[in-house]
Amino acid sequence: MTPEISVCIVHWNTPDDLRSCVNALLSSISAANLEIIVIDNASHAGTIDDIRSAFQGITLVQNTTNVGYATGCNQAARIAKGEMLLFLNPDARVEPNAIETLVNCIKTHQMSLAAPRLVWPDGRTQHAVTGVPDPMATFLEMSMLARLFPGLDRWKQRWFDYEQEQPAVQPMASCWLVPRAAWDAIGEMDEAFPLYFNDVDWALRASQAGWHFRYIPNAVAVHDHGGTTRSIKKDAIWESRRAFACFWMKHYKAHPLRPLMSVLLWVEACLRTRQVRTPVWPARSPLFPTDRIASQ
Repeated sequence: MTPEISVCIVHWNTPDDLRSCVNALLSSISAANLEIIVIDNASHAGTIDDIRSAFQGITLVQNTTNVGYATGCNQAARIAKGEMLLFLNPDARVEPNAIETLVNCIKTHQMSLAAPRLVWPDGRTQHAVTGVPDPMATFLEMSMLARLFPGLDRWKQRWFDYEQEQPAVQPMASCWLVPRAAWDAIGEMDEAFPLYFNDVDWALRASQAGWHFRYIPNAVAVHDHGGTTRSIKKDAIWESRRAFACFWMKHYKAHPLRPLMSVLLWVEACLRTRQVRTPVWPARSPLFPTDRIASQ
């Protein structure tokens, strides 16, 4: 029987998170309708042996090199047989009715993509919905004007009401439900953004194609994000700024603020990491393929 939903998980060296993630999926009321696909990005030897034996019903693909998060998502989507794709981080655990609630949203609203409320392990809601960080929105944020004047807060959207179901420009990609028709129409994640900004780029392209996210507060996923990048924090900061600048080059190349803001990104990265690296923004990440980073 063709599954209704294919769950696409990209994993790297966090087997305890992955085990909890899969157990939550199998405990959900949608479990019978799920196909679970795990793309492992060259985790350390033996890392996922227990996962393979414990969950024999899942599809587990082991890459020999770390190809990045975006490529891993694309791999999973190509394998997937479901009518909907649930992109899920291994450090996210869906609550029992979350997937069914997201599916109902997709079926109720045409041309919609769905994202749940993300909460910390202690139950606090994560502020996980933002706008598009174009150069002007980023300037307003970095200059503190967006904090002083909420009407100018186009990027972080601190005014977003997390108790209200509503359209959302760019929910965090830790848990996205995407109809296969939307994925096919919008296209795969851009692999020039292997770790960061693949979700921002894809969400922007989705809106340009007429598809829009809805935030669904009654669907909840517990998310302890950032676990896979804590051990390589400085490299992750530099990669995020590289991806940021390349996102602007792709979508806002002619924007008059882009050159200045790209320089400010470099300065910020130098200050945060206490390192000075060449301020060049290559179209491809220098970190991939390696065995270092796989998922957000």
